[in-house]
Amino acid sequence: MTMKFLAGIFFCAAVLLSCRPSEETMWEEAKAALDAGKLTESMTQLDRLLIKNDRHVKAWNARGVVKFRLKRYGQALKDFDMAAKLDTLDYRPLFNKANVLRDQQKFSEAVSFYTKALRLRPNVMEIYNNRGYTFFKLGKLNKAKEDFRFALRLAPDSEAVKNNLSKIEEMKAH
Repeated sequence: MTMKFLAGIFFCAAVLLSCRPSEETMWEEAKAALDAGKLTESMTQLDRLLIKNDRHVKAWNARGVVKFRLKRYGQALKDFDMAAKLDTLDYRPLFNKANVLRDQQKFSEAVSFYTKALRLRPNVMEIYNNRGYTFFKLGKLNKAKEDFRFALRLAPDSEAVKNNLSKIEEMKAH
């Protein structure tokens, strides 16, 4: 084989490899599809990304979100567990797992995971709001009210939190 021939093969291989999308490009495309509500497209991109890098925490978490939206709860929980295992400091997989459990009406378990998420990120309004709602579903109105009040301190303009807090106050007034 001549050097010219080997150089040509090397050049062709380099061109072919450069045509493959980077992990960052794959992630951005998957996220854009998810944000646009294109769940099947997002799932396909996330699956490809996870084949390329099975330690991509954001991809595991996002794939769990897709499965949650498709009401594939068991599969979503597995993806959130994998994301939480890979990054023990990221609150999002715990928060998302709690959301799945709440939708399955496993309220006590959901509260536990919201609380774990709060230990990692104590100033996220959505965690307090969702945990407050879950306390409400458990009939723990005082705890629900505490969470809604704290959520309102974090996001004073949140209509969702204001509505939740007013429902609790109405119930307690009767």
